[in-house]
Amino acid sequence: MDAETGMILSQRYANKTLHPASLTKVMTLLLAFDALERGDIRLRDRVRFSRHAASMVPSKLGLPAGSSIRVEDAIYSLVTKSANDVAVALAEHLGGSEARFAQYMTGRAKGIGMNSTRFMNASGLHHKHQVTTARDMAKMARYIIRRYPKYYRYFSTRNFTYRGKTYRNHNRLMSSYAGMDGFKTGYINASGFNLIASAKRKGRRLVGVVFGGRTSKSRNAHMATILDAGFKKASRIRIARVDKAPIPKSKPGASSALASAAPSHTFVQNPQGFTSLASLETNRKAIANIPMASENNIIPNYTALTAALNSAEFQKRIGVGDFDPAVTKRLETGLIAASVHRGDYKQESTEPVPDLINSVSRIEPQAGTPTKVAYNPNHFKNGEWAIQIGAYGSRLATDQKLYKAKSILPKNIAAQVKSLAVPLRTAEGVVFRARLSGMDQAQAKQACKYFNNCMTIAPVQ
Repeated sequence: MDAETGMILSQRYANKTLHPASLTKVMTLLLAFDALERGDIRLRDRVRFSRHAASMVPSKLGLPAGSSIRVEDAIYSLVTKSANDVAVALAEHLGGSEARFAQYMTGRAKGIGMNSTRFMNASGLHHKHQVTTARDMAKMARYIIRRYPKYYRYFSTRNFTYRGKTYRNHNRLMSSYAGMDGFKTGYINASGFNLIASAKRKGRRLVGVVFGGRTSKSRNAHMATILDAGFKKASRIRIARVDKAPIPKSKPGASSALASAAPSHTFVQNPQGFTSLASLETNRKAIANIPMASENNIIPNYTALTAALNSAEFQKRIGVGDFDPAVTKRLETGLIAASVHRGDYKQESTEPVPDLINSVSRIEPQAGTPTKVAYNPNHFKNGEWAIQIGAYGSRLATDQKLYKAKSILPKNIAAQVKSLAVPLRTAEGVVFRARLSGMDQAQAKQACKYFNNCMTIAPVQ
């Protein structure tokens, strides 16, 4: 797989259901990276070993129940030693129990398109219902490379020393294959010798997955063969340059008319600030430079946000020349990035989203003076918490995401949450924030673990 584009360069039995073995630990680590990114844990935090964790069979560090290990050392031990006891201890630390953590793992897998994968434990020890495919493993590896490049470096670790003992990475191919800089091995009797590998040559990064090797040597040889073939094939594929969205030619007099009619933008936000989604690229640099709002700088930050939206680049794409679908799509994406605010607003739609969508009405932006929006006290009742899973350019897309989100959540949470599509109106149009409400704080934090770019929303006091 081409790590940049996701293009499959070669495949054989890519969708065959197989047992992942210790490749499972890559998903365990992905959830740890998620927790680090959210600030739920820190690298220096201690992970305690329960009796259950300490009882795991090798490969293991062998720490006794009641002892602890730093989060960062736990990461290193999973990458190099593939320690089963550490995987379970980390799972319990993050999820409360290994069984619950395995549910989080499966939900996270579904969220990134690993639809044929089901996890039953955090270590990869054999369980007949713990299954995946080579395609899904490649998706997971690509996701980590692109989403967490600063954490991907851990998979390049060749040796790890802990309490005076040095553990060597089981991925010996990394030492001999030019350009290979990471990922994970796995082995159980039911799966054979498995390997995910990533290598980069001449600016092109590939991800390879091999399942079912008879020996580690034959597995490594096969991986080297498919990566060599992949780089050869990739060198013949030219990636087209993506031009910027075309800017329509100005109509006569349009610039002067636009200057005299330029609207102002007014937003009202609660003191909790706003968060922009790092994964949205369009006009990201302009938006990313706006600092997080605090109680004392809400208005200055929104002045900066208004300036970003009124920048020359945006203004060229708004109202000058004829309508162009490509320009509209590019603009819409930028507005979605600007709209992901923490907090709540007046004039929100508090109608529950139906499970099945029969019709969708088009919402036209209002002309004239901008609309002020503020908190609706009836939105969250009795101290209810909510989560926001994203912001979308249409009500239909929002409803579809909410419907899918409820299917991913555990049944006890899904049964009680309410789906909300919360609109944010700007002079350029409307975007919808997809939220699930009706939870307490613990449930909201638990639910957020099933989604990427999820945020919890506290009730307004």
